[in-house]
Amino acid sequence: MIHIRITSATLLAAVSAAVLIHAQSPGLPAKAPEGMILIPGGSFQMGKDGGGTDEDPAHTVFLDPFYLSRTEITIWEYLACVHDGKCRMPDFWNKPYFEEMPSDEPTGWLRLPVTGVSWKDALDYCRWLGPDYRLPTEAEWEYACRAGTRTSYFWGNNFRDGAARFANVGRKLEPAGSHEPNPWGLYDMIGNAWEWCLDAYSKTYYRKSPQRNPCNAAVSPERGPRVVRGGSWNEYRWNLRSANRYSGDANRGYKGLGFRVALPIRCKALMPDQAGMQ
Repeated sequence: MIHIRITSATLLAAVSAAVLIHAQSPGLPAKAPEGMILIPGGSFQMGKDGGGTDEDPAHTVFLDPFYLSRTEITIWEYLACVHDGKCRMPDFWNKPYFEEMPSDEPTGWLRLPVTGVSWKDALDYCRWLGPDYRLPTEAEWEYACRAGTRTSYFWGNNFRDGAARFANVGRKLEPAGSHEPNPWGLYDMIGNAWEWCLDAYSKTYYRKSPQRNPCNAAVSPERGPRVVRGGSWNEYRWNLRSANRYSGDANRGYKGLGFRVALPIRCKALMPDQAGMQ
């Protein structure tokens, strides 16, 4: 294990290369974008009766098909947006605990999930990608995580049966995609880094949420928290269940919180400025 000190020169070299990659693939793609998985439309049981206080009632949800990032967005990908002046550099990157990143290779830290980004930062990245990109809704996230399963974890009800194969629940953040994917080909849906969702968080939302394509747009970013899902590398197994819900301040970045992006197919993207959320 070696430690790479992240200097201004290192960041400049990284973002210059990353923005070149982005410039070579502009516009809305006619097929699945590179690095994204087609999630089929369908229905599933969302939530869990008798789970956390905000997880019930379990209820049937119907979703249209959409694309979802195969992995969490990496530092490499996010820095290209920073280079273009459309994304903010996460605040804590300038603090001592981030100046040295453990890595097995000189550029290994670029493959880590980007963390320390606020919900608003994540939206800025989505807008930079294109007009129809957005964060996944909470329902889309759980549907994709479950991948057709109804158990506590997509590998079963026993955490130990699959944690080592499918989830980073070790001692540190790991490069995106280091473990095996879920049945739909998505990596790190459980563990590694928490992930922002589009929805405003409400403990009682499931009691009144619509059955088709639900998204809670009731609270503005300035007045309420946003949903986060998936747990991180240092969480208890209860917080790593597919149904587990948590929240974060939309204006704040967290050391263990990142995101992935979604792209709808049949419907217009539900972004905050289109839905009265700002």
